Amino acid sequence: MTIPADVARRLITQLDDPSISNLFAQADARFVLEEVGEEPENFPAFDPQLDDRTTMPAYALVALGCSLLVQGEHSEGSRAGCLDFWRYARNVLVL
Repeated sequence: MTIPADVARRLITQLDDPSISNLFAQADARFVLEEVGEEPENFPAFDPQLDDRTTMPAYALVALGCSLLVQGEHSEGSRAGCLDFWRYARNVLVL
């Protein structure tokens, strides 16, 4: 079942919150550090619940983006469901 486009757009806007963006930035930074082989003891003090706090918003972006894509809103759906997902949460979810 798809999420109505107007609701999906509203929820995407709500997910574009500075506190959520900060968590996604931390997840992205941690991913980069892991990929370059940095020792975890050298990582900055990331949010201790980072995975838990970024998983639901990441899945929400995928669901909202897919709903928009199914309804023919390709540019908005692709941005929400693909680009933001990979940019912010690629290291949080196991695909």
